[in-house]
Amino acid sequence: MERRRPARLSRNYLARREQKRLLLLVLALGLVVLIAHEVRYGPSVGSALQAMFGLPSGDRNANTTDVDTRLREGRQERDIPDAFFSPREVQPLPDASEDLFTGVNPSFLAAVRDDSFFRSAEYDAWFHLLRILKYAAPDRLAEASDGRVSFVQLFQQSNDYRGRIVSLKGTVRRAFPLTPPKNDYGIDRYYQLWLFPDDNPSSPIIVFCLDIPKGFPTGMTLVERAELTGFYFKRLAYEAADTLRTAPTVLARGIQWQPAPKRQPVGPPPAGSPWLVIGVALVCSAAVVTYVYWRTRRTKAPRPEKLEPLSERIGDQT
Repeated sequence: MERRRPARLSRNYLARREQKRLLLLVLALGLVVLIAHEVRYGPSVGSALQAMFGLPSGDRNANTTDVDTRLREGRQERDIPDAFFSPREVQPLPDASEDLFTGVNPSFLAAVRDDSFFRSAEYDAWFHLLRILKYAAPDRLAEASDGRVSFVQLFQQSNDYRGRIVSLKGTVRRAFPLTPPKNDYGIDRYYQLWLFPDDNPSSPIIVFCLDIPKGFPTGMTLVERAELTGFYFKRLAYEAADTLRTAPTVLARGIQWQPAPKRQPVGPPPAGSPWLVIGVALVCSAAVVTYVYWRTRRTKAPRPEKLEPLSERIGDQT
């Protein structure tokens, strides 16, 4: 014979234990509202919670491909003699080859070396590409581009992309003007940008840009979205905070930049608002407990009718 399970007893919401439980639930809801309020108006609270729970920052990307950009020992060359900063005679540009943009001189590119700082032998290749960018039409550069390439492609296939036109997209975190050395190529200014590409936002691509859009900010702590098309040059060595590293280097005429809409400043919270939230939570708690009490209260049973003793009733009938 199958044994029946006893019927589950309903909760007694009149019990003090259940009333305390309901009160704690409503207070917890009020605490959540209070924390959300503080996170909105107090960035320090949000940062503390982010650090406490190990939340990733907005700059990280789940699809990031980590690349070891440290410069291997014995590969760096610190060759920056005076010849690099002195003008040289401009050589005539040969006809365009099938693989390179019109006017690019392959013999200049042959002198470029990866995993090194700027070298005097790279002087002509450097200003030669910048001059082509200065006078080339932007639409022609876009048509000749190999398309959008990734950080890994440029880093691991540097020699294959040298002198080719590539397209990039990412976040500019540094931008500042530089005065180039005196030269006969007609280059009198450019900007250095540190672009962190979308496919690898933890490592930069160094961009030397002839011009930037009007209103584009400069500084060392930027967060500006941009796209660009230009010549890939080399895997350039630079001194990072921890060690010597290398980064793909691109020469560009300009960048495409769409300014982010300005956010409306969030005003200070009303005075005493945290206590107001706590007070509202208490009132809600009291209302819930009162409602549960009135819905579950027991009505008193009617008093039984007073009966006379049976012997007296029998005596009356007789």
